[in-house]
Amino acid sequence: MFGIQTSEDYRFYAISAEYPEFSNKEKTLVLQFTVKHEQKLVCGGGYIKLLGGDVDQKKFGHVIFIRIY
Repeated sequence: MFGIQTSEDYRFYAISAEYPEFSNKEKTLVLQFTVKHEQKLVCGGGYIKLLGGDVDQKKFGHVIFIRIY
């Protein structure tokens, strides 16, 4: 199993991955996301941004997203 462990509280962390183009036209799209918080959260969480194919990953961060969960 692969994962990411962050090192400091009260920081923003981001990672992105590019996937080959696909279509789910007339099909259900299912995304799975699991997060394990090792410490008690005061204010925070984990989320997924589903982005369009025109996003420049070198400028990843505050981008317009299609869905947020």
